[in-house]
Order: sequence, then structure tokens, then C-alpha cells
Amino acid sequence: VVFDYLWVEDMQRIVQYFIKNKPSDSIINITPENSVTLLEIAEIVNGFSGFKSEIVIKNPVMNFEYTGDNTVLLKNFPDFCFTNMKTGLLKLYNYIEKTQIIW
Repeated sequence: VVFDYLWVEDMQRIVQYFIKNKPSDSIINITPENSVTLLEIAEIVNGFSGFKSEIVIKNPVMNFEYTGDNTVLLKNFPDFCFTNMKTGLLKLYNYIEKTQIIW
């Protein structure tokens, strides 16, 4: 599956921006510029994890895409830079490791 994932701090910055700046449209998709597959996420985490998980794909056929169009967002906030997937996942991984959150 292909998804759009948004780093929580990016959402915070966008909301803060629109509290101070009136948007030109009443509906704005808040979605990043790059979509990612679950396989890509697993490979990224395996890249910085001390434990390499075996990645097993049970169904190689892609399911529906869950992505959005951020054209209106970037029209309103043209200088916004999204956190890339690797950086966001590394921050999350480090946070979980530091706080010892167990899933």
C-alpha cells in the first residue's frame, strides 16, 4: 500500500502558520510531497535499527493508494519544507528507544 505520512511536528508548524495567516481556501489537504510504501518504511527502519527484521511480503499486489494533493497547502505556504520519511522515522525510533515504550 502507498500512504502519505505526515510527521507530527510538520502538522504543528502548519497549524501554527494558519492560526496566524488566513488561508485562501476553506479546504486544505495537509499531506507531504512524497508518498511511501510499507515496504519502504520497513527498509528504512531496518537501516538504522540494531535488529534487522526479516521483511516478508505476503501479497505482492499493491492495494489502494491513500494519498492526497497538497497543491492548495503549498500555494498558501510555499516555503514549507516537510520532514523526510527517514528523518521522521529516526526521530520516532529514538524517542521510543529513549522512553522504553513497548508496543
